[in-house]
Amino acid sequence: EIANFNGRFKDGLAVFPTNAAANKKSIYAITEDGRLAQLWDTDRWNIDFPTELAGQDLRFQGGLAVFPTDSPANKKVICAVTNDGRLAQIWDSDRWNVDFPAAAAGEQNLRFQGAPAVFPTNASARKKSIYILTTDGRLAQIWDTDKWNIDFPAEIAKFNGRFKGGVAVFPTKASANKKSIYVIAEDGRLAQL
Repeated sequence: EIANFNGRFKDGLAVFPTNAAANKKSIYAITEDGRLAQLWDTDRWNIDFPTELAGQDLRFQGGLAVFPTDSPANKKVICAVTNDGRLAQIWDSDRWNVDFPAAAAGEQNLRFQGAPAVFPTNASARKKSIYILTTDGRLAQIWDTDKWNIDFPAEIAKFNGRFKGGVAVFPTKASANKKSIYVIAEDGRLAQL
């Protein structure tokens, strides 16, 4: 733990509500040198937590996503992209899963950019979809399986352009896997699915 942290952060952060009515939360950000920083409702930052517990010297690009599985119990999944473009996830443990689930899908060479978006389908069971852009600007989607869908659903819409920046997902009916996906096209237009 480091008190009075005077460093700077990259673009993008995530807020995880532990008790929204009481204004209790955790804030997550990436430092300029790529470390994960976590702040609870105190004056103390935790730099490199929980990466140092995992025994890995991980550094991250700007932007991350936090997916609540049980907010009152402070249970969550954190997703971030490493400096070398791998998707990393951590659950409530001291272990990061780097390249998961890309490696499980046989896509070990797949690399990503920007902040991921997480869409909960069943939070308490850790069921979700992750949306993220590949380094060449394609939209990638993965459910709780070992299969990535690259350019889905762009190819169904016959959109063969590329995207930039991050992805946002708005749930309309999570239990039925209903959502809207928002992303910026390379030419600056807003795309909605």
